[in-house]
Amino acid sequence: MVKYVYDYSIALPKIVPFSFDDPMSSGDAAQVTCSVSSGDQPLKFTWSFKGQDVAVLSGVSTVDGGRKASMLIIDPLGALHSGNYTCTVRNPAGVANYTSELRINGNLTHMFNLPFLVLPKLVPFSFDEPMYSGDAAQVTCLVASGDQPLEISWLFENESVSVLPGVTITKVGSKTSLLLIDPVRGLHRGNFTCTASNHAGSSNYTAALHINGTEHFFPAVTPKIVPFLFDDPMSTGEAAQVTCLVSIGDPPLEIWWSFDGQNITAMQGVSVTKLGQKASSLLIDPVQASHRGNYSCTVRNPAGVVNYTASLRINGNSLKNALLLLFLPKLSSNHTLSKFGPCSSAAKDFAFRFWGRSHFCW
Repeated sequence: MVKYVYDYSIALPKIVPFSFDDPMSSGDAAQVTCSVSSGDQPLKFTWSFKGQDVAVLSGVSTVDGGRKASMLIIDPLGALHSGNYTCTVRNPAGVANYTSELRINGNLTHMFNLPFLVLPKLVPFSFDEPMYSGDAAQVTCLVASGDQPLEISWLFENESVSVLPGVTITKVGSKTSLLLIDPVRGLHRGNFTCTASNHAGSSNYTAALHINGTEHFFPAVTPKIVPFLFDDPMSTGEAAQVTCLVSIGDPPLEIWWSFDGQNITAMQGVSVTKLGQKASSLLIDPVQASHRGNYSCTVRNPAGVVNYTASLRINGNSLKNALLLLFLPKLSSNHTLSKFGPCSSAAKDFAFRFWGRSHFCW
C-alpha cells in the first residue's frame, strides 16, 4: 500500500493593508508600500493599475524593499493616475493581493487653502525573536498614510540611536526608514521607537529587541564545534593545518588548543592563529615525529565548555628516520649525520637494507 505524505507547512503571503493619502493633488508625489507580514519565501511582487501592468503608466516606478516589501512611487501625479492600484504577491503556497484607490482632487486643496491635514500612521513592525549576539537585526518603519512633508526619526530607550555602536539608519523614499543593527550585542537589548512627524502632529511605534543569552530572557547557547581532521597519513617534513570553527554559540567565545592534554604553546613548529570571533587555525610546519598524537580544540562561553579532538598520524618513515639519527652517526666515517657527509661502507649497507636506498650517503 502506497502512503502519500503531504507538506502543508508552506504559508500563504499575508499583505499589510496600505492606502494612498486622501485626497491627493495633481503635481504631488504619491507612495505606498506593499509589505508582507507573513508567508514563506520565495515571494514575488507585482503591481497593476485597473488590471494592467503599471509599466504602461508614465511617472510610475516600483522599488524592491527587501525580500518582503515593494514600493510604488508616482511622481508627479496627474489625472491619468486616478484609479485602483493592486499589489499581488505569489509564493509556492498561492497568491494574495490588496487594492487601494488613488483619488486626485484636481488641486482643490491648493486653490482653497484647505486646513485639513492627516496625521502620520505607522505600520507595526517587530524584530525577529529571539536574536543572538553576532546576528544582524533589521526593522522597517513605514508610514502608511499622512501628509507631506514627513520627518522620521529613531530612539532607543528614549535616547537618540546615534549613541549606539553598530546601528545605521537608511531613508527609503519619503515614507520609509530602515533600522539596521550589525552585529547585535547585549547593549542593544531594549526598546526601539520610530517617530513620524508632519504639520498635523506626530505618531510613534515601539518594538522590543530581545537578545538570546541575556539574563532577562533566554539562556546562553553552548558552543558547537564543526568536526575537523588532519590529512591521513602525514609524512615528516610536510605542513599540517586544521581549523576549529564554532558553528553556533553565544559570544564571548574563548578558543584554545592542547596536545595530548598539555598546553600547545611550548611545542616547536606549531603556531595558532585566531580567525575572527568563531575560529582558530592550528599550523604545524614542518611535521616531525614528535608531533604525532591528539590535538584538541576547546571552546568556552558563559553557557559551558566543549572540545573536539583529532589525531595526527605520521607514516612509518618517521620511525625509520628516528633510527637513522640514532645509528648513522655511529656508522659514518666522520661520526656526523651521513646526509651531510660521506658514509662508511657499513653505513651505506645499513641504509640500503633498512630503507631500500642509500641516498643519505655519498
